[in-house]
Amino acid sequence: MTRKKTKPRPPVKHDGKAFLERAAAAIRKVMRAYDCAPALLDALPRRQREFFLQALVGEPLRVKALDGHHVPRHLLDFIARATQRYLRANLFGDPAIGLTYLELLLHGLPVAYLMLDNYPLPMGMEKITARISEKLDFHKMVQDLIPVGECIRQHTVMLSKMNFRVYDHEWEIVFDFEKKPPVMRAEVRISSENTRPVHFTYKKKERVAFPVRLGQGVNAPARNATIDRWFIPGDADHPPVHLAIYIQSP
Repeated sequence: MTRKKTKPRPPVKHDGKAFLERAAAAIRKVMRAYDCAPALLDALPRRQREFFLQALVGEPLRVKALDGHHVPRHLLDFIARATQRYLRANLFGDPAIGLTYLELLLHGLPVAYLMLDNYPLPMGMEKITARISEKLDFHKMVQDLIPVGECIRQHTVMLSKMNFRVYDHEWEIVFDFEKKPPVMRAEVRISSENTRPVHFTYKKKERVAFPVRLGQGVNAPARNATIDRWFIPGDADHPPVHLAIYIQSP
């Protein structure tokens, strides 16, 4: 059976005036959500405002397998669709503002990156952008996207099977400054790990057990994502105890 070749991903096209209108509307909501006056955007001359809106363009979130890890294509597609639904359906901050996580990711994050000192902006924008940068902090905005990561983690946990394979993820904001205009996007990399069974004998019968955990990704030690042990806290006279938990195969 021959596998059907997948077509290369077409480049993202931005439809000029319509894109600028969408971006301006989204960024005004971002500014309101971060207590920054939207009037500062309108204070920029038209050409500078257009540059501001498309100097760095946000691309849709991309889900892929981590290098060296086996993740079936249909699972990657499922996680991508579920994450896109979350981004469109959930609001950040005050619901009255109506700012979706998708708008925050595609429009707010690129503008916040422009506010960093290492990104060159045209002359004449310093006074206004300095006031905007006081409110739109790139690193804080990345932290505000943590619920999106939690959504992805929940789906990797749901797709994991303790007696077969466990999935987890890492994600990163990546840039492509070779494109015109330059782009940035969130790239989600799904990791996989086959579980290792433990064989033991109980009542003269050989049995198989698997470690109980909610997921183990490449960054697990940093964020303690692996839950495969019960922790019994110690006291002045006794050290803490870690108990490994296993489940028998059905």
